[in-house]
Amino acid sequence: MGGQGKNFCGSCNQLCFLRKYCNAGIENDFSKSLVNITYKRKETIIKQKSHSSHLIYLKSGLVKSFSERRNNKNVILKIYPPESLIGIPSYNVEVYNYTSVALKDCEVCLLPKDHFYKLLERDNLFVKYIFETYTSYSILLADKLLSLGTKQMHGRLADTILYLCSAEFANTNVFESITRKDIAEMSGMSSESAIRLLTEFKNDGLIKTDGKRIEINNLELLNRLSEIG
Repeated sequence: MGGQGKNFCGSCNQLCFLRKYCNAGIENDFSKSLVNITYKRKETIIKQKSHSSHLIYLKSGLVKSFSERRNNKNVILKIYPPESLIGIPSYNVEVYNYTSVALKDCEVCLLPKDHFYKLLERDNLFVKYIFETYTSYSILLADKLLSLGTKQMHGRLADTILYLCSAEFANTNVFESITRKDIAEMSGMSSESAIRLLTEFKNDGLIKTDGKRIEINNLELLNRLSEIG
């Protein structure tokens, strides 16, 4: 389980979501409600079907969120870099519909749900931040649904590589923390198929690999493969 929670805002210098996306002064009213918790690699932060009780902000580390399936073939929905909201309470949904697990040691900040609702009522700047976060996540899920539902394995793997090599992870060595199984679960295929296709991509000059790390070698062709599916 995660490390013991504590309120630490007074000694924290990070420009967190309260300081970045709340009007001056309002963040002080809510920072006292924040609790900081540490999680070790592979620890579960959010469990699918558990009660949604807090706004959860990833201060540091890396987290994967995925949908658990009966046959143990999970579908990874998103990888979260630091300074991301990994759990947002809903007015009409009482439980989380996904599981989130630490890919490396993490620190998260939790804001109780009732305080989150009060903050939405008081601060238009914060509302804009939440709306933009929801919109970005909705677009990502729509793109993933399109990829998994309409593309062949080559196109799905191309989408995953383009995502992991995007600007979102520019300051995070994401490949250091994920496995080939994770890449497979992001692409909707078996680990064996993902490994075989990665080798094929490498031999065709689309990517370069160095241990676990993957680099795009031919962005134009990889984008083309993504488009044709």
